[in-house]
Amino acid sequence: MFAYSVQDDVAACIAKLAVSSGGVSGPEWTTWTVQHNEIWSIFSFGEGDAHQIIRAKLRRRLFDEIKEMDSFANFQGARALGFCLNVLGLTPNRRGYGREWYPLSAMAVRWAKRNYLRLVRDHPHVAATCLQGSVTYDAVGKRLVKEFNNDTGKNRPREVLPLDPMPDDTAIFPPTNETAESRLSMDRQGGPNAS
Repeated sequence: MFAYSVQDDVAACIAKLAVSSGGVSGPEWTTWTVQHNEIWSIFSFGEGDAHQIIRAKLRRRLFDEIKEMDSFANFQGARALGFCLNVLGLTPNRRGYGREWYPLSAMAVRWAKRNYLRLVRDHPHVAATCLQGSVTYDAVGKRLVKEFNNDTGKNRPREVLPLDPMPDDTAIFPPTNETAESRLSMDRQGGPNAS
């Protein structure tokens, strides 16, 4: 076990920025600009030992945020997952952002593939939080789709992540007292405290 260091603080700060960027709404280009061009650029600073330690701690923090959703669906984990899917894509690639980011990318994609349909069923608002930038959910095809921008706007390149089918009786998340339909109905009516 390593002692706590200033690198932990720096990694925590960058992870918080990454997760918080999941709250950016607006056109997909706005989200991409904030998440990739601003936040991701922080990840690629320097090549010294301290920089490598910070990036390793950062990857671990994002990994842990997503992994926590195995037992508790939450918005922070959903934002971390959405950030990874938007920036790293739906197809893990050792060449894209380099070997060091491949495990986080592969884990995020694997988690989404195995669990996204359960989130949609059990926690639709948390599931919606995972969709950031140009990542969308195709309910008919049961898949996630990420479209890439191009200058023409036509024939946009895309990545597709087919989602694993879900047996009806499985739940990895703690049950709630309300169903997804009742939560959506409450939202349409202005929430539980609406008059």
